[in-house]
Amino acid sequence: MAKFRLRYQSTDLEMPVGEFVIGRSSSCSLALDDGLVSRRHAVLHATADHVDVEDLGSRNGVMVNGKKVEGLTRLKHLDRVMIGGHELVLVEVERTSRPQRDTSMLMRCEKCGMLLQAADSFCSGCGAELSPRSQTLPGATLDLKLSDLPPASGAGPGGPGSGHDSGFSLLASIADKALALSRFAEAERMLQPHLDKALERALTGKPLDASSLARAPRYALKLAHGLRSAPWVDWFFRFHTALRLVPSGQVVDELHELVRAIGYRDARALHSYLAEIQATREDLSPADRFIVSRLESLERVIRA
Repeated sequence: MAKFRLRYQSTDLEMPVGEFVIGRSSSCSLALDDGLVSRRHAVLHATADHVDVEDLGSRNGVMVNGKKVEGLTRLKHLDRVMIGGHELVLVEVERTSRPQRDTSMLMRCEKCGMLLQAADSFCSGCGAELSPRSQTLPGATLDLKLSDLPPASGAGPGGPGSGHDSGFSLLASIADKALALSRFAEAERMLQPHLDKALERALTGKPLDASSLARAPRYALKLAHGLRSAPWVDWFFRFHTALRLVPSGQVVDELHELVRAIGYRDARALHSYLAEIQATREDLSPADRFIVSRLESLERVIRA
């Protein structure tokens, strides 16, 4: 198991030994969609015993606990690293234990295929009444219990979540080519198992690797646009609800265009997201509060 994690918003990102690059580029370990962040802004050097942060010559610098740092700086448990408008917290795993959410089972709506919690009575995607034995995976007939999910992060030889991360990374280049050629149905067949797995981990409070956190929502919106598919918009909001993530302003711009382009009219998933995020509004930065207000405006557009 990795000794350190990087807490970003409400998500713990695994930090295996090596370099963990943060920046705006999609090639970074953690890609931040923020104009204040340089393409390769900073790097975390993780060893078995400690983590150092290094500014990679960024325009706006790196702050640790409110102070600008230069060169290599050693981080301690719960040190706060500010990159652009994003705060990251270093967590030493042995010194903290983050409880998982109490979700005993997941299931899939038999009508539209949306992944749901077993306690739900109606599908948030299509409104269908759910049976207690709804499918969890194509061709399966049993509810998916937490004990049936893949091993918790760190169980594999490549470190926490490495199996899912490596599978997603290998598939990404192929999926990108399919999307570039407008073969959206083909891309969906490739991506859906990985996106469903990312949503499972989000719903059950399990840590997500940086690749899934960065790529999964982007792919969901690309599929929603290419297939004119409302369920992928729902997926986007459900993923952000589970992790209490606030999307970037650029993504909100895209959402405003997307809901108009595909005729998205069901605001329930967005409404659930806003209800969840409003509960933590006092903890949001002014920039995030502004983005939430734009999402509230988006809900009014959808309901109009």
